[in-house]
Amino acid sequence: GNHSSTLDPFLASLGTARVVHYMAKKELFENKLYAWLMTHGGTFSIDRHSKADIGAIRKALEVLNGEGVLGIFPQGTRGGSEALDGAAYLALKGKAPIVPMCIVKEGPWKIAYGTPIAPEGKVKELTEQVMKAIEALEQDLRLDKLKLGKQR
Repeated sequence: GNHSSTLDPFLASLGTARVVHYMAKKELFENKLYAWLMTHGGTFSIDRHSKADIGAIRKALEVLNGEGVLGIFPQGTRGGSEALDGAAYLALKGKAPIVPMCIVKEGPWKIAYGTPIAPEGKVKELTEQVMKAIEALEQDLRLDKLKLGKQR
């Protein structure tokens, strides 16, 4: 989904009764209280400055291989301007569908979930497909085409 607020992981998780495991930048784990809360909530750290944090990739694939839910914000950071390929890469490796999600914070917050996207094709193409789905959800939310709670 899109990512513009520290509340996004909590809001995005409202659409499912399942535990959503998130990757969070390792710097957030420096605070012992936050680290405890996030770890007990299913969140694990990723070193965003590493070209490939193998431990985080293994943990993400472990979640997907166990049929768990992995929450990822493709832009990698709040307010990121372009999508990274991590979500598509993990979906393809873990053979897990991607459910696009969008949060709009104009007036009452609105959350929408799109139709699952099959993990097929090349990483770049899948990333583009996911981002287009997120953008379409955002446009629909902003135009009030979707209602809060009306989720696919």
